[in-house]
Amino acid sequence: MAFAFNKTTPVTAAIAMFELKTLLKAQGWTVPSSGDGTTYFSASDGITTGAAGAGGLNNLNAWFRIQDPAGIVEFVFQRCGSSTLWRIKWSRTSKFIIGSPSATRVPAAADEDIPWSGGTDASPTGSTLWTTDGTYRWNCAADNAAPYGWWSGAFLNGGGIAQTALVYDPVTPSDATDSYKYVLYVASTPTGASTFSFTGMGGEAGTTATQIIYGHVPSVGVGAAAAYQAASLNSTSGQVVPNNLGGNPISGKDEIFPICLVRRSAQITPGFKGISTLMKWHGTIRANGDTLTISTARDRIVYKDVNLPWDGSVPVV
Repeated sequence: MAFAFNKTTPVTAAIAMFELKTLLKAQGWTVPSSGDGTTYFSASDGITTGAAGAGGLNNLNAWFRIQDPAGIVEFVFQRCGSSTLWRIKWSRTSKFIIGSPSATRVPAAADEDIPWSGGTDASPTGSTLWTTDGTYRWNCAADNAAPYGWWSGAFLNGGGIAQTALVYDPVTPSDATDSYKYVLYVASTPTGASTFSFTGMGGEAGTTATQIIYGHVPSVGVGAAAAYQAASLNSTSGQVVPNNLGGNPISGKDEIFPICLVRRSAQITPGFKGISTLMKWHGTIRANGDTLTISTARDRIVYKDVNLPWDGSVPVV
């Protein structure tokens, strides 16, 4: 297991997505097909820049299809009416090999789910995934070893409010019959709230359509997905974790806690999905862009109520 990182202040969201693509490819992911809004690349990655123009991701309805190093899981990311509007699809096994793909139309998969959407393949409109271009710090991390988890997140320049989250998160332990032991956390709160927050992540369907922890439901089978909730740790006096615990009473150090992903009994297909392996709650409130020292110096970075793997550097905010 080895994480690589990409840390920038992108001018546009299309550049931010291009940087995530570049990082994933460096960690073994491949791009079997793509379209730059003018040209369809049926068997290659034709997206060579995050800008507009030939090979650019910042063109109307430009897209790319990306596959994990094991050759099983695929995502399709499409830039829609503006740099901040995106449509996301994923396939767990069937792959995006059907449909009517073109320079502006994404392919389809027999088992596809669409966790972040607006419109259709033929007429995509996208949903807001990023805030105003040029106003945020964008950090990404990806593992080059199975199960190939990755995370990415934005917070406003200066360590301000967390705005965007894209996290492909392996969960453990998961039921032995669960054929897809991952969730995808997608979040955008451009109006002033915060991603990576318990308020959104603990909601039963996300906070409206702005935050969703999206995963396969083991009891239903491949092809069915639902919104999972991130559970808090409570006492009879109320919520303890995240943010109401304080440091360790002996060492004074920050404590971090597993995030359990669940659907309660009153919901359709209730149950336990697993525990996030990338995202952790912290016990004490910290500012966006702060780091925690858990196993090694600065090995976790703070995004609102969540902390994630970090490379030991002092983050740029």
